[in-house]
Amino acid sequence: MSPKPTSLIVFCLPLIMCLLLSFEPPSSKSVELHFTHFRNDTGFARIAVYNNPLNFCKESIKPFREISAKIVHRQCSVTISDLPDGDYAITLLHDENEDAIMNYDFLGLPKEGFAFSNNALPGFTKPGFNACKIKVKAGITVKQTIKVLYLF
Repeated sequence: MSPKPTSLIVFCLPLIMCLLLSFEPPSSKSVELHFTHFRNDTGFARIAVYNNPLNFCKESIKPFREISAKIVHRQCSVTISDLPDGDYAITLLHDENEDAIMNYDFLGLPKEGFAFSNNALPGFTKPGFNACKIKVKAGITVKQTIKVLYLF
């Protein structure tokens, strides 16, 4: 005895619906950063991506992601396309002497260029995570042009 067509549909339809509903099309999301106003093309742009306010700008704690990029014509562009949804803050160091750390003078002031997402400006200290925060979520491309700053 063969199964009735209606019983086959009743059995298979929920299975097909579950499969279709669980399929998630790939979502496009990225962060496009364009840094300007480097004083020269020497060294590298060292970009740090933070996803935790407690770790933001702590030199003893490794950021969520680190990227090194070449500086060309006093500019640098980077696209980050594989970040999970969430809040992030970005910093940049113009590592002119290629030692991978920020160098300070005898007063504790930075000798090399730096920048923060949202073009957040430092006061007497570095800006906080919230001032630099960008939201990354599916279907959205975050684009920022960020100016590199120098104290000297």
